[in-house]
Amino acid sequence: MEYFVERGGYAAHFSALGGCALTLSHLATGASLLRYEGEEKRAADPLLYGVPVLFPPNRIRGGEFVFEGRKYSFPVNEPSTGCHIHGALYALPFSAEYTACGVRFCFRAETGEYLGFPHAFTFEREFSLGEDGLTEKTTVCNRSPSAMPLMLAYHTTFRIPFLPNTGKEEYRVRFAAEREQVRGADFLPTDEWRRDGRVRALGLGELPADRPLSALMEGRGEVRIEHGSGLAVSYAADPSFRYRMLYAREGLFVAEPQTCAIDCFHRSLPPERLGLLRLPQGSARTFLTKISLTR
Repeated sequence: MEYFVERGGYAAHFSALGGCALTLSHLATGASLLRYEGEEKRAADPLLYGVPVLFPPNRIRGGEFVFEGRKYSFPVNEPSTGCHIHGALYALPFSAEYTACGVRFCFRAETGEYLGFPHAFTFEREFSLGEDGLTEKTTVCNRSPSAMPLMLAYHTTFRIPFLPNTGKEEYRVRFAAEREQVRGADFLPTDEWRRDGRVRALGLGELPADRPLSALMEGRGEVRIEHGSGLAVSYAADPSFRYRMLYAREGLFVAEPQTCAIDCFHRSLPPERLGLLRLPQGSARTFLTKISLTR
């Protein structure tokens, strides 16, 4: 089922499948910020349209890890690397209701129902529209009797170009990046980080928006996709999101806020040092992101 909201000079379109924002338009400028080309194309490649949620995000080596002495196993859904990747929440139905400012989506799972995950949990995505754009408030509640590992990201996919009658060569991307994680041919990380990697070599956190790219950057804050006119898409995330997975190809740019480093359980550092969050029994944690058109 689909939902539509117009408020504060913006219009947005949502789907209960994945509890996802699909489109975001700025009415005065005609800007269309999120990539969306209809449900048929989204069904064929759901991770590259709108704001799909990744729970857990990115690759987990062998689909397995140990947390507080307990073994967790997710299905290997990327045979080429032998990994589990991105969870399945983005493709599952949420319940939904309109709110005063937008839409609230909710997914509820009992122990083992979600990919064998041994925790009962509730996952809520609430989207609000206003003059400052689209705000998402995601709340995860652990309803199980033991602490739960929490890893979260969004595969947020922007349109390039996002303004009518403009070309992709007119756009640049800027972001705060401290260092880049080195990954192997299987896309899994090594323990090496570099401050002079490919992305920073392109201009210290600035690059053409149409430059092919796949890189995990350590750094909090805002990602901006800027047009030569001075208008820019701003994508801000709260400090829980320590990393940005950046991905670009023809016509799109993914600025993925991610709470933890890729495959944080199989590294030389403890996973908590790499962003793993611990959600105690009976507790909840809320995450905030915002997309807006600014100057």
